Amino acid sequence: MLSVCPTCGFLDLCDQKSDRNHDFLNIVPNYPVPLSSADRQWLHADIIDLENDIAILEHQIQRLGASLSSLRQARKRKESQIESRKSRMAPVWSLPAEIIAEIITLTASDDNSDSLDTRHSMPWVLSHVCHLWRNVALSTSAPWSRLYIDDTRGRDYPFAPELLQTYLDRSKEIPLSVTINSSNNIDDIRERLTPHQSRLHTLELNLCLPGLKALSVLVANFPKLTILRLSVEGTNIGPCAPCRRVSSCTPLEGRVSRRNWDISRWGAVEAVDEVHWRHFSRRRLFCSSKTV
Repeated sequence: MLSVCPTCGFLDLCDQKSDRNHDFLNIVPNYPVPLSSADRQWLHADIIDLENDIAILEHQIQRLGASLSSLRQARKRKESQIESRKSRMAPVWSLPAEIIAEIITLTASDDNSDSLDTRHSMPWVLSHVCHLWRNVALSTSAPWSRLYIDDTRGRDYPFAPELLQTYLDRSKEIPLSVTINSSNNIDDIRERLTPHQSRLHTLELNLCLPGLKALSVLVANFPKLTILRLSVEGTNIGPCAPCRRVSSCTPLEGRVSRRNWDISRWGAVEAVDEVHWRHFSRRRLFCSSKTV
């Protein structure tokens, strides 16, 4: 029968060939012979010993398996610690926070992916590089001030108003550049943007008819807006009108109606019949319509 070491509790497996197999061959030769009663008793006892040995081996296998799992986890922790130490030696750690902030801002300004897509939006991705970059990204307003909202991705990627609110909060008080591409009602977006209308610098709207219902409320008051681009898709609008541009370099306060823009033939734009314009030093309006 197998025995374990009293110190470590493991089996000594260096030489497990005992005399048991030799005794078995002496008792049971290779040719058939009748077994005596003593031989049967010996075989029965030997079977019991072998079964006990199997139980001991099974216990040792389980114990060693647990030990191997712990050893693998310990090795993985050490490898992670090595990678952490190596990363601290990278040149990026010696960059001043101001340079990192500039890198994040420039990368975000070149980004055309949906701000509410956490897999591709540059400010979001760069804020998860490491603790240093995250701290810099969260303390820098500019990367979060450029919002591209795509609400046309279907049910697999529903609109996430809480993410929009996160970007608005992180942009603090600086001017906003907002692009909305939606084939749905934009009430949820409008509700989030309304408290920040005074910060809108650039507004680009690519809407269908449902989104126009909220448009007049959305553009009711934007004292810092300098560029407004509007693209409308809908039915029964009539022939496509050419892109028209209205610009002014002089301050103007008052009401500007769609008749001043010469877009009265665009039935879909009636939702923005009249808009308040205040405190403009420069305005640019780009309007277009498409039939589908």
